[in-house]
Amino acid sequence: MKKPAPTNHRVLILITALAIIFWLMIKLSNQFDHTLDIPLQITMNNADYILKYPAPDKIRVKFSGRGLDLMRLNFYSPMYEIDLSDVKDRSTRNLAAHKEYVRFPKDLNVEVKSIVTPHEITFEVDERRERKIKLAVDSQVKTSPGFTLVDIRSIPDSITVTGPASYVDTLKALKVIEKEFTDRDRAFQDLHEIQRHSRFFSEYAPSQANIDFDIQRLSEKVLENIPVEVVNVGQDYEVVPLPANVDITVKGGEKILSEAVQSDFRAIINFSRDWSPGVKHVKAEIETDLPILNATPQHQKFEIIVQKRRTRAE
Repeated sequence: MKKPAPTNHRVLILITALAIIFWLMIKLSNQFDHTLDIPLQITMNNADYILKYPAPDKIRVKFSGRGLDLMRLNFYSPMYEIDLSDVKDRSTRNLAAHKEYVRFPKDLNVEVKSIVTPHEITFEVDERRERKIKLAVDSQVKTSPGFTLVDIRSIPDSITVTGPASYVDTLKALKVIEKEFTDRDRAFQDLHEIQRHSRFFSEYAPSQANIDFDIQRLSEKVLENIPVEVVNVGQDYEVVPLPANVDITVKGGEKILSEAVQSDFRAIINFSRDWSPGVKHVKAEIETDLPILNATPQHQKFEIIVQKRRTRAE
């Protein structure tokens, strides 16, 4: 009995590949419709104006053509281009009526069959503004026991914002996207994205900021003989606080407190706000520019001696 002839696998693979290539050539030479999402390109040659609200990123377009050219179209970055250089307020454009605004190489055997969506867009423009705006950081930091968050600093501390005047002129501060950190016992940095406005068109440079979180070991320090000041007295009274000096207990980061001195703090009594006839004891508030946790005076209440100022006639 004769054995069957061995199968030539190379021949089978070659025949299969040729068949696939032949099939593809036939298919790619046929006419097809193909829907593609292409970028919307806005042109504005008037540097004094800018879009007020963001335009759609993409336009859905139906193309018709040979399969091979439709396949090539994906590699040529077609776009829908609208020129708003002459607009200074508001303009509604019918995209479906202007298929010629779709830009793609003309050597492709492709035509725009229709604009699928959107059919119409209303554009609003506004005067262009560019300002540097301070950053505000709202990220939540929980320190390990015995440590405290002393300061938060952004690098850079300001971001250049470009956008419509109706938005940029109202800005007082920018925020970064909030994050949460837990169990921290040392200083660290983290890269934060700038929080973009959800409605207005705007650009931010840079779009990120390094946030420096200064964490120090919690410490306590007593500063003695801080002079007590009485403010907002007016011209009709002479006021003397008792005691005239006070010791304060300060809590905060150990590096901050190691350099803190008496002159960094003020003990303030607000006379016009806290005193009225018959009142003998008032509170003092401790003020400082240092980033501390708190400062507590040794005396919670102060006696003040109030006398009417004598005039020359008296």
